[in-house]
Amino acid sequence: MRTCGQPWATAKICFIENTLRLSKIWISPSLRAEAEAHPRLTVSGEVPLRFSECGVIEKPWALS
Repeated sequence: MRTCGQPWATAKICFIENTLRLSKIWISPSLRAEAEAHPRLTVSGEVPLRFSECGVIEKPWALS
């Protein structure tokens, strides 16, 4: 999170594989309470993030 100046604990991040089909998204822990409070969203679990040897984040949909 060095590039955006936010600590990981407070960064609000959303990973979307396909913006035309929003049936499944991945959110950072700081967004969980908002997602759980939203009537049209269901939190289904956690997927830990992984990084490549070069430090590039791996796509969450490839991990679940």
